[in-house]
Amino acid sequence: MFPRMAVLGLVAVFASAAAAPIDSLEDVTLGGTRQKILIQGNDTANPLLLWLHGGPGEPAMLISHHFSATLKQRMTIVHWDQPGAGLSYDPQHPLTSLTEKQIEDDALALTDKLLKRFGRTKLYLIGHSFGSLIGTRLAAAHPDRFCAYIGMGQLVNGERSFQITRDWLKAEMSKANDAAGLKALANASDMDVFQMVRARGGVLHQKVDYRGIVNASPYYFDGYWEQKETAKHEVVELLGAHVGVTHSPPVEGIRTLKVPAFYFEGRYDRIPATAPELVVDYVAKLKAPYKEIVWFENSGHLPNMDEPQAFQAAIIDHVLAKTAHCGLAN
Repeated sequence: MFPRMAVLGLVAVFASAAAAPIDSLEDVTLGGTRQKILIQGNDTANPLLLWLHGGPGEPAMLISHHFSATLKQRMTIVHWDQPGAGLSYDPQHPLTSLTEKQIEDDALALTDKLLKRFGRTKLYLIGHSFGSLIGTRLAAAHPDRFCAYIGMGQLVNGERSFQITRDWLKAEMSKANDAAGLKALANASDMDVFQMVRARGGVLHQKVDYRGIVNASPYYFDGYWEQKETAKHEVVELLGAHVGVTHSPPVEGIRTLKVPAFYFEGRYDRIPATAPELVVDYVAKLKAPYKEIVWFENSGHLPNMDEPQAFQAAIIDHVLAKTAHCGLAN
């Protein structure tokens, strides 16, 4: 028989060791405006991962259940609908101005809130597409806050990328003897180019029911799609974005990161703004404590949607494995 105090001590130890799961959709005030975050994980003692979505104005919150079941066992994932986007859109108080610097400042403020709340000194940062522009800047300017940076569908230089994409389409059409396509391409707008890429599997490469996945989210509500598209249109207008590209200085000007950097690239990603050829060149020139490109052989621009299991495994087997114990509770 254990003494009573010993038994109570054992109970306390087991209680303190019990996992603390979280699944919480919350309001947070950043830069003076109310915004939405979704925090999910099987144990809040795990490392934190902050997700910067793309677009601009294209949230990942309501698709997160498609690619997080395994990852939530190892990390606490925070999805944030950026100012004016998705669930952060407020039709009663729409934004009248928005800049990339404001999004960057809000992301840094959110980072600090999360670190304080969960008692950490660092977290992991992933930036997808447009979010990779914000993420690279954050990682470069504030390396003390981040364990590692993950760029997925990394944006390097939008203008150069558009030309690479047009050249790729021209080569593909020439190989297929597609005279009608070549004629259409010669007079195509940038949005036309985007649609041509989409039709060739350069956005989603697999047969993914994107809309059905959103509708299956526990946070979906009637009217979500209308709100999301209205919000996205307003964000794009305020930022002066051009088919996913703003007029900001390109990421390729940032040549040094003081955190490990991982780049998740779909082999078939042909989004006009994020040509993988530029990512390869950029990573070769980048100075970082560690850098790696992880290729997804059956993905387009969204490896998390095309190959959800491989995407989660890549974070666990590449990122976490090479940065063990970073960002854990003090």
